[in-house]
Amino acid sequence: MLMASSLDQETRSLVATTFETGGRATEVLSLKPEQFDVQKDRGIVMIQRMIVKKRRDKTKDRTFPILLSDPLTPHMMKQVENTKEGKRVFPYGYAWMYKKIRDIQKTGDAIHGPWWTHRLRAERATQLVIDQGFSVIELMRWFGWKRPDMPTFYANLSPEDLVVKIRMGEI
Repeated sequence: MLMASSLDQETRSLVATTFETGGRATEVLSLKPEQFDVQKDRGIVMIQRMIVKKRRDKTKDRTFPILLSDPLTPHMMKQVENTKEGKRVFPYGYAWMYKKIRDIQKTGDAIHGPWWTHRLRAERATQLVIDQGFSVIELMRWFGWKRPDMPTFYANLSPEDLVVKIRMGEI
């Protein structure tokens, strides 16, 4: 995932957080700084109790790691570190988030067509399969999905991606 150089810091943080967590808009907008547990000795940021908003059971949440070495993590953490405990990392509404993500088109750095929050979710699912070798079960755990058909809907592997996996001996 490439980050447009002309984006303001808040938009960079929003894009990075949405991509890294694979969260839906409402899930990302509900995050608070105390949910980000930096574990330098393990090289991760543990995202704790991120609410899964689409389920009818509103008590469902998910906890998962983000690598500190990922190039987008510093953008995400800058916003977290500049937010007071108890406050939301992005204290705005749904419409604001969609406008910020859609504004990427105006930078001239938009890569491969228009962007929206669910596209970032799909890009993350694809990246986890290609770069990290995630299985269907691991994707279900990461995203909080109940059904095994969801990873196949979100993770879009191109023929070139399959060639890479064959060469690496993964298929």
